[in-house]
Amino acid sequence: MKLSIAIVTMNRAEQLMNAINSCLSCELPIETEFVIVDNCSTDNTAEIIQKIFSGCKYSYIYEKQTQNIGAGAGRNRYFELASGEYIYGMDDDAIIDYLSNPDFFIKGIKIMDDNPKIAALATQIYDEAWKANRLEIKGRKLMDDLYLCKMFCEGSHFLRKSFFEDVPYLPNKYGYEGLPPSLKIWNEGYINAFCPKLLAIH
Repeated sequence: MKLSIAIVTMNRAEQLMNAINSCLSCELPIETEFVIVDNCSTDNTAEIIQKIFSGCKYSYIYEKQTQNIGAGAGRNRYFELASGEYIYGMDDDAIIDYLSNPDFFIKGIKIMDDNPKIAALATQIYDEAWKANRLEIKGRKLMDDLYLCKMFCEGSHFLRKSFFEDVPYLPNKYGYEGLPPSLKIWNEGYINAFCPKLLAIH
């Protein structure tokens, strides 16, 4: 499998549907799978998932937890379930801006393929509540549209799965799940990169 698109969700069936459909509206590798970890939703999330992937050419894994294990532990669980060379993690209330970058995933994968020292690739996230981008360019320029960053933003990021020997995320309820893997990447001489041209909307 080339790409695993992975999402942790809880009681956001409609937003999750929008998130997944925005990914399906993009150009995707043939070897793409979706991995959804459901933190014990009580809404119609399971039915929505079944409806979306009924007849879909991409495979999917849907696992419902018996309790809310939180965002961090949920991300670790999708990391365990995913078989992709690259894992793209996104929030369940985000969407890919497929109108402006329909090749979002193809570009992200090419950056990772062409730069084996990049272990994590953060994308820009436009926050509709803030009416502003979440991430600023602060690190050294690596090449056109690609910069160093200290920590990737969990809401929209690619990980090189083979870099990690074990589940990478902080297993907390919410927030800063990406800190341990970001530190591991830096400590081992690899790169956290940021591509502002790849855009997700939150």
